[in-house]
Amino acid sequence: MNNIAEMEALERVFSDASAKPIKLSYGLLEIITENFSNEIGRGGFGVVYKGYLRNGEVAVKKLSNPHALPDRKFLDEITCLKKAKHTNIVRILGYCSETQGELLEINEKHIMAEIQKKLICFEYVPNGNIQHYLKQERHHGDDWHVRYQMIVGICQGLHYLHEKYINHLDLKPENVLLDADMKPKVTDFGLSRCLDQGQSIITQNILGTPRYIAPEIIDKGEISFKSDIYAFGIITIELLTGISKANLDNWDKLLDMDCPRMRRCIEIARKCTDPDKRERPTAREVIRDLDELESMVPWSSMNQVTPTVVPGNEVLDVYPLELRFPFVPNKEMRCHLTTTTKTDCFVFCMLVPGVPDRYSGDLVGIVPGMCTSVTPVVRQAEEELPSGTDELEVLFWLTGCNDPDKLALQLSALSVYPGSPSQYELKAAFHELGWELHRTTLTAVVVAPEDDDLALVVNTPCKEEEFFYSIDCMDVHPTEPWVAIFAKNRKGVYLWNWQTNEKIGECNSGVDILGSDCDGEMLVTKFISRKQWVVIGNSDGFILVCTCPSMDQVTHFKAHRDSLGLLAVHPTRPFLLSCNNMKMKIWDWNRGWSCIGKIHSTSRVTQVMFNPRNTNDFATHHHDGIVKMWRIDHPDPVGTTHRLHDMYETASSSFTYTGDRYFIAAIHNSKNVALTIWDLQKEEHVYTLTTDEVTAAAVCHPTLPVLVTVSNGGTIHVWDSTTYRLKKVYENCPKDPIHIGFTGSERLVIGHSKGISVLDIDLE
Repeated sequence: MNNIAEMEALERVFSDASAKPIKLSYGLLEIITENFSNEIGRGGFGVVYKGYLRNGEVAVKKLSNPHALPDRKFLDEITCLKKAKHTNIVRILGYCSETQGELLEINEKHIMAEIQKKLICFEYVPNGNIQHYLKQERHHGDDWHVRYQMIVGICQGLHYLHEKYINHLDLKPENVLLDADMKPKVTDFGLSRCLDQGQSIITQNILGTPRYIAPEIIDKGEISFKSDIYAFGIITIELLTGISKANLDNWDKLLDMDCPRMRRCIEIARKCTDPDKRERPTAREVIRDLDELESMVPWSSMNQVTPTVVPGNEVLDVYPLELRFPFVPNKEMRCHLTTTTKTDCFVFCMLVPGVPDRYSGDLVGIVPGMCTSVTPVVRQAEEELPSGTDELEVLFWLTGCNDPDKLALQLSALSVYPGSPSQYELKAAFHELGWELHRTTLTAVVVAPEDDDLALVVNTPCKEEEFFYSIDCMDVHPTEPWVAIFAKNRKGVYLWNWQTNEKIGECNSGVDILGSDCDGEMLVTKFISRKQWVVIGNSDGFILVCTCPSMDQVTHFKAHRDSLGLLAVHPTRPFLLSCNNMKMKIWDWNRGWSCIGKIHSTSRVTQVMFNPRNTNDFATHHHDGIVKMWRIDHPDPVGTTHRLHDMYETASSSFTYTGDRYFIAAIHNSKNVALTIWDLQKEEHVYTLTTDEVTAAAVCHPTLPVLVTVSNGGTIHVWDSTTYRLKKVYENCPKDPIHIGFTGSERLVIGHSKGISVLDIDLE
C-alpha cells in the first residue's frame, strides 16, 4: 500500500469511531509526525509525538527501546487496546511493528543491523493529563464539578476494562488524559494484563509507580482487579484535595463534609485505599454508589460548597482568600482581589475592611454575569513590616437581573446610590428589591516582596535607541532570543537579540533584493521558526523570505496586487496566510510556495491567526470588532461573533486563541473590559475579564491554559484560561506596549516604545 492510500485508510479510521485499528508502516508515521519533530509527552516506555492528518490530529507513541519489549508484550498492549472501546479510554487507531536494516558504525567498522520499530497511533487528547492539571491549579474550589466528573469518568473507564478482564496495573494521574471538554481518558496499557474473572496472579516482577501500587503487590506480588481500585483511590484523593501527590495522612480533614458529593467521594476513597484488598469495592460498586447519589441529589438542585467558593453558593468565587500585600517602606501597598461570577445575572459586591481607614480602592461595585473582575485593594503606608492579620468581609447581592438598563433603573431609584453608602444602607435598600445577600471573610497580611516581583529585565538599546521609537510591528521567536521588528522610521525589518541587546540582522529595503520595480514600504514580518526563516510583506504585495539571523534571501514572489499588511504562519503545517484588505491567500512552501487557497471576506480584515489547537481553522478580526472563524478548505466563515450589549460595544484591538480549541479572547479599546472570551463554534459570548486599566495586547501560552494581558499603563495580568482566575500581577512594567509574545515556556518578551523588556514568570 502506498503512502497516499495508507493515509486515506488511517483517515477513515480516524473519522469512524466504530472502525478497527489498522497496521501502519513506519514511513507513514514518519510523514504524519513530520519526522517525529513535535514531542508532546515522554514516559518510561517511549516518547509521544503529535501527528497531522487532513481531517484531524493524532498522537504517535514510539517505543524508546523496542528490543527490550518482546513481541509478545507489545502484542498484549495492542490486544488490550483493541478490546478497550469506551469514551473514557484513549482510542487506538493503528500500530506498527517493523524491522529495518540500518548501517551502523561500531568500533570503526560498519555493519548492517536489524533495527526494530514499534509504534502505536492514538487519538490526540489536547488538554494534557491529570497530574499536569493538578500542578497548574493550586486552588480548585471553583472546579469541583470538573474534578467530580473526572472521578466518575475514570471509574467508568476502569469498570469497562475490568468487564473486559483487563487489569491496567499502571493507573496514575499521568496516565489519565483530558480531552477538550475535560473528560478523562485512561491511557498507557504497557503493563496491562488480561485476567480471568476473579483471578489473582503472583508475580516477582513488580512494575509501576510506587505511590499507586497496592500493598499486596509490594508485600506478596499479588495482582488482581483490586490493585487498580487501590490506584483509583489514590487518584481520587488527589482530585478531592486538588493537590498533586497529596499527603495521604489526614488528607480529608480540611475537606467540606457538608457537600454530599464530596462526602460520598471521601467515603469511596477511604474504601478504595483500604490495605486489605477484600475490603475494597469493585468498580461496579463505586459506580452504583455514585449513581444512587445522582438519583437522590441532582447536581442542578443543590448548592455544592467547596473550600474556596463563597459558602452556600456556586455563583461567585472570591480569590484569593488571603490578601498578601508586598511590603515597601513608607509606600502604599497593593494587592489584587478577583471576583468571578458564574451566573448570567449581575452581582453587587462590597468589601468591608475590619479596620476601615487602613484600606482603600474600589470597594463597592457591580460585577456582570459570567465575568472575572479584578479590584486593586490598597493598604496604607507603613514604616516597618507590620505583623498580624486583618479581616475583611465580602458582601454580595444576587440581583437576579441580566439587563443592564433594568439594573440601572433599579439603582437610580435608590437614594443611597450613587455615592459611598454604608453596608447597612445597602442591606436595607437591596432587601426591598428582593436581592439575596451572601457573605464570606478574607484575611489580609503584609509580607516581604517575593523575588519574582522583581523578575523584569528591561533592555533599552544604548547606541541606537531611536531605532525603537516607532515600532509598528514585531514578532517574537518562540525558542531563540530574537525579535523581528518593523520600524517605519528606519524603513526596514531588523532582527534584535534581546539577550545580547544588539541588532543581529537587517533588511533595509526591497529594491536591492526584489529589483527596481519594487520599492514598496515593508509593512509586516513573521518568523517561521521551524525553518529558521523570517517572512516580510510589503506595500507592493510582495512576500520576501529570508534566513535567520543572517537575513539572506530564500525567495520572493508577488502575492497580492497591492499592499500586504497581514501574515500568519500555520503552527504545524507548511502554510503561510497573507492578507490584503479583504483578500486572503494560503501558500504552501513545501510546494514551491504555490497558492493552495483563496478566501474573500466581505469586510476589511485587521488581524488574522491560525488556531493552534485545530490544524484546519483560522480566525480573522475585522474593523467593526467582529471575529470570524474559517476553515482552510472552505470559502465562507463557519463561525462569527456578534456584538455584546452597548456597555461593551467597542471594537476589538487584538485577539488570541485561548483555552478550548474554538475559544477566542478579544481585547476591547475601553477601560475595564480587558478581554471577552468567545466560543466561535457556538458563536456565543462565554466570559468577560475586567481590570482597572485599558488592555493593549494579549497572548496565550503555547501549551498551558494561561492567558497573559498587558495594559497601556504597564501592568501584566496572568490569567488561568480554564477557571478565568487571575493568577498573578506584575506592576511597574514599561508603558505603551506594542506586542507581547512567549519565548520558551515561562518567558515573555514585550515590545514597547522604549525598547524590549523580558519577563520571567512563574506559572506554577
